[in-house]
Parts: sequence; structure tokens; C-alpha cells
Amino acid sequence: MATFPPGSSREAVNAVSLKSFWLDVDAHGKGPYGTPDEALAGIKTFVANAGLPKLNFVHMTGHGAQAFWVLPSSISKADWQPVADDLQELAERMSLDADPITADAARILRVPGTHNYRSPDKPVATVVHKVKDGYTDLTSFHAAISTALSKLPPPPQKPPKALPAGIPDTPENVALVKAMLGAIDPDCDYDIWRNICWALAASGLSNAEKLAADWSAGGASWDEAAFHTVWDSYDPDREKAVRFGTLVFKAREAGYTGDIPREEEIFAKLEFKNDASARVTITPRGLITQRASDIEPQPVEWLIEGAIPMGMMVVIGGQPGMGKSQIAIKLAAAITTGEGLPDV
Repeated sequence: MATFPPGSSREAVNAVSLKSFWLDVDAHGKGPYGTPDEALAGIKTFVANAGLPKLNFVHMTGHGAQAFWVLPSSISKADWQPVADDLQELAERMSLDADPITADAARILRVPGTHNYRSPDKPVATVVHKVKDGYTDLTSFHAAISTALSKLPPPPQKPPKALPAGIPDTPENVALVKAMLGAIDPDCDYDIWRNICWALAASGLSNAEKLAADWSAGGASWDEAAFHTVWDSYDPDREKAVRFGTLVFKAREAGYTGDIPREEEIFAKLEFKNDASARVTITPRGLITQRASDIEPQPVEWLIEGAIPMGMMVVIGGQPGMGKSQIAIKLAAAITTGEGLPDV
């Protein structure tokens, strides 16, 4: 639906211009509409009750309906986005049950004249109907949306998400997070940028949103509306949800070599002793590093001199069929029966 610069990825932040607004209402049997005709009736009722300009086109997609208001000329994404955001909010507040893609400038909608294979054994042809000749005036369209919104009660406040406990909210950890962000280019790949924002959401820091916004705003592709959409979409309960460790990983990958914050759980499990020779005990959680210079050399005890050390990991490598298993069985038998080791 949007145009993009040559060579750029098809993400909303890269969209240049658009020429229409749309609504997509599904009839998959899971919502209020059982058939495409019911979805279309829902759109018509919404347009009439909201006092919006008449549609230019309706696209019957086989399993729903799409409404289009077409502009006389393309407009920039900066001019398009606030109108699309308001249209999406109006649809939500009037319970249209439209797909939440109304304000997604990177959306690719179903191509008219093709077939919908949602049910592979029963493909359905898609059909476009012209509703009104001509075009829709942008100013009048936005004014009608704003008027409709002003007549509705304010939306109910969404309960705050229960975010992970994350790291201790201390000035020291905030400074470390800023340092890690400083190593990462905010104009990185979209998926990386999004995951870093989500990692900050999972950090537990009270100013995490500001940290994410300030870092993102340092890039040439900064888009405030896109940022808030991504920030609000973080779901800590999602399977394999992004956690704070993603930021640590990406910072290290970008060359950051400084200290990193630790999560409360790790702090609680550390047992420090005054004896300098005593070890620090910790329940493993991710990679724990130690400088080689801090390790006191220990003599090696050999099961087979120069080949198999005692108490250490050993790999018997080789191509299939070369006898690796037979060697391992022979070693186990020799050790457990006391018959002695092979003559090596």
C-alpha cells in the first residue's frame, strides 16, 4: 500500500508515501461476523454512524471485507500516519472489530482479482466493487474522524502490563544500560531495533521507555508513532518473550566490553567470602566469565598419559565406523573390572 525507497527493507519506518486509507474486517468465524456479507454490513454501519465520507471501493476478500478511501494524490507517511492512527482508534472505540492493521504503512493487503486459499479445498475469488467515483478529500476525511472521536467517551485505561522484575533500578545500572545502548546503532535492522526496545521494557528500570525513546531518536529512521506502537506491543507473557539479556547480547556483539547489570536473582544467589582463595558460588544463569590470569594452575592427573585426563571432558572423534564406541566400551570395561588399561 506504500512506496519505499529502492533497496530499503519493507518496514513501516521506511515507507515514503501512501494514497489511501483502509479498514480490514475479517469473517473467520471467531469474531462477530460469520460471513463476508456480515463484515461488509458492519463496515457500512460504522461509516454511517461515524459520519465518514462515502467509501471509494469495497474489496470482498473471500473471508471478509476491506474498505478503501482513495486520495487524489499520494501523501507523505508523516501526513498519513496521524489520520490512520485516528481511524484505527475510532474503529476500536466503535467496536467495529477491524483487523489492527489500519495504521500499518507497511501492510500488504490481498490482491484484488486473485483467489483466497484460506480454505485450500475451497478457494474463493476476491471481487472489488466501486462504491463512489472520484476521490476522498484528506482534510474532510480527517475532520470527520476527529468529530466522531470527540463524541465518544474516552477509551478505558488499559491495566499496566506486569513486566519482568529485570535488573535492580539503580543509577549505576541505568548508566551501564546507557553505555550498552551507545554501542548499538539505532538505525540497525528493524527486528533488532524492536527487540532492543522490548529488552528495555523487560529491564524493570523506571525510565526504560525514555531510555528506549532517546536511543531510538538518535537514528535517522526515528518515527515516534512507530516507536510507541512497538513499545506498547511488548508482551512479557508471550512464549519466548524478549528479555533483558537480548540487550546485553547485542551490545557485546556491537563491541561493548564494559560491565553489565545483573538481575536480582543472581545477586541473591551470590555468596562472597573474605578468604581471597575462596570461590564465589553462583547458580548458573547464562555465561559466567573469569579471567585466565585469576585461575591458579593445577597439576593434571591422567587416566591415559597425554591422552585422557582425569575429571575432564574428553571427545573421541572420528568418522562413522572407525571404532569410537568400541574404544569407549573397552575403556569402561578396563576401568570398572580392574583388568587394566590398553597398552598405549
